[in-house]
Amino acid sequence: MDNYESLHLVGAGVYGTVSKYKDKVSGDIVAIKQCKYTKENDYLRLMATRELSALQRLKHDNIVQYIDSFSHDEKLFIVDRNMLDLIKEMPDGVPVSHIRRLIYQLCKRLSCCHGNGIIHRDIKSEYILLKDDWQVKLCDFGFAQ
Repeated sequence: MDNYESLHLVGAGVYGTVSKYKDKVSGDIVAIKQCKYTKENDYLRLMATRELSALQRLKHDNIVQYIDSFSHDEKLFIVDRNMLDLIKEMPDGVPVSHIRRLIYQLCKRLSCCHGNGIIHRDIKSEYILLKDDWQVKLCDFGFAQ
């Protein structure tokens, strides 16, 4: 963790927290997901192992990039912008042309997963990240199988 400068907490959920960090060497912005992982809890260990396995296998421009893992099953991946934030920013609705593009991209991402024998099993707006150019990235593979 000495290689990273903590910026802020991005979010917390049932299975862990995600915080935004800056890589002190490269200057890259990354997110560090710290799983609620304990040796005594087989279910949490299984969730962390599934996510780590899926991220290591999936190499695609539009799926969050696995960078590294640390003890206690912390994982690093790039965090851009999620769909829930976008929806909040556009209270009058997202234009239909944008929705079509997002759905098409999401289907392509899921096809990549399925082609690699991985089923996400937890698609929701928080796990669909959006770059500034409206490119979709899929994240959070804790329920993947």
